Amino acid sequence: VGILMGFTNWCYSLEDCFKSLHEIALYVEEDRKFRGKLEREKEEEKEALVLEKGHIPEIVFRDVTFRYEGAKEPVIKHLSLTMKPGENLALVGLNGAGKTTFIKLLCGFYDPTEGEILVDGVNRSRYTKESWIRCFSGVFQETGLFPLTLRENLMPEGKEDSRRVKECLELADLKEKLEKLPEGLDTLFGAGVLEGAADFSGGEVQKLMLARALYKQAPFLVLDEPTAALDPLAESELYEKYYRLSKEKTTVFISHRLASTRFCDRILLLENGKVTESGTHRELMEKQGSYAAMYRLQSKYYQQAEAGLEGDMEL
Repeated sequence: VGILMGFTNWCYSLEDCFKSLHEIALYVEEDRKFRGKLEREKEEEKEALVLEKGHIPEIVFRDVTFRYEGAKEPVIKHLSLTMKPGENLALVGLNGAGKTTFIKLLCGFYDPTEGEILVDGVNRSRYTKESWIRCFSGVFQETGLFPLTLRENLMPEGKEDSRRVKECLELADLKEKLEKLPEGLDTLFGAGVLEGAADFSGGEVQKLMLARALYKQAPFLVLDEPTAALDPLAESELYEKYYRLSKEKTTVFISHRLASTRFCDRILLLENGKVTESGTHRELMEKQGSYAAMYRLQSKYYQQAEAGLEGDMEL
């Protein structure tokens, strides 16, 4: 019986390994196709987008629809909106509403199935994807750091600005962590992969990715659930610190925690690929629509959790 149970467990482990290998293969294939598109664009001799220093272009989504290959229904449906230069924009909504797909369209990973995306009044298809992607820095749900030194991870292009590095690390709440590392920025990242590498928690890795995104001097900053490993209080504090450094950028936030997006200039509620509500936090709360209902539900949950914690402490 023991041998049969051990063999069964081994079969389950082998099945999990094949599933993981299949997922990785799909990811590699998608990456290969995307890079292939970039190479073809070079052959098409499209114009490279060059922005003047300090200039933040206006982005307009004009009746944009996007459908994944093989899908029957579009994820984004006839979306029209204008992103003003220097605006702090928040995208909220339930899972599957189209938030991440919108970000991929914005960053140039995907092109609209219908409609167009304008950059200062010019169709984005006029420019190469490579030049457009360089206008963005971001932290996404599924990203990581390389098994190199922290310096190489934070400054992949090798151009070091010591003052800005310290500012970004402090903003990401990593100053004390780095002060405890004997090698500082020369500390290796990748515990379990490299000998002598430092160990970082999930929250600390997300903070490092935030620091890296902030260090890049790009006019657009995208944060797609970058603080999922942090508790709500730590997330709110981090966003407030980061907000001071992002004033000269157009920023887009995605977060399921509605309280963390209250400081944004405008909040968009996506439902079934469409913007159903738009406005500031106060305006949407006064509207008493879906956003207000979601916010009250989340607030009630956190209040109950806090009350339960206080009760446990009294016991």
